[in-house]
Amino acid sequence: MKETLANFMAKATVKAADKEHRRKIKFNIGKYNAVVPNGKQQFSELELARKGQRILNGKPLKR
Repeated sequence: MKETLANFMAKATVKAADKEHRRKIKFNIGKYNAVVPNGKQQFSELELARKGQRILNGKPLKR
């Protein structure tokens, strides 16, 4: 298990320093943040839509 953690940390350190990777991540997060509010506007009752989807997926409702 320690080898896996050490391997992950080594790869994560290299990836975190990769400026091109960070640019892509920031770009994609920016695109996501721009379109999510538009997607939510299609539901007049967002919480009701979430509950309905949970029921359709067979997941319990969180209270």
